[in-house]
Amino acid sequence: MKTGFSSLIYLLIAIGFTGCSLSGDYDLGLYTKTVKGTINFSSEINTKEAFILVLNHHRTLMETSEGYLSRVTASLEHPNEKGEYSASFDADTVELELIIYAENCLVESGRFHRTLGIGHYIHNKALQKDKNWRNSYFVMIKPILIEYINENRYLMSQQDKYYLGEWLSKSEDNLP
Repeated sequence: MKTGFSSLIYLLIAIGFTGCSLSGDYDLGLYTKTVKGTINFSSEINTKEAFILVLNHHRTLMETSEGYLSRVTASLEHPNEKGEYSASFDADTVELELIIYAENCLVESGRFHRTLGIGHYIHNKALQKDKNWRNSYFVMIKPILIEYINENRYLMSQQDKYYLGEWLSKSEDNLP
């Protein structure tokens, strides 16, 4: 009996460590609840204002050959004055996608799946200056953000839509 119990303990420890990484990208927990992190700006960037577009991928009952389809909702997160933020998984969210926007900066993003054994993902990003900000703004950033403002399927709050519109207007006024 004692041999079987100690073997079980060794097996559980081995299984636990095979999923663990020493990289510091997550905290252990029962299941994933949040993504936490800090946004840092390089010294060549004159703005310290950023926002995070949070895309919640909700699982549906429809399945294809590639897996279940998801319904996407969107919201905004604003880091505090230290650049720290926290984005929570909704109850039915299976994947969280974070897209970090800041004026004159390259866009950063990350995808996180709800996972057993991981309590919180840690997503720290250092934003870099976009040397071609004007083209990035008109070709990539503005069309994408306007879609989130106009499309009701993302269920974005009116306050978030207003913020995006104001940010786009201010960014366009500040273009070189």
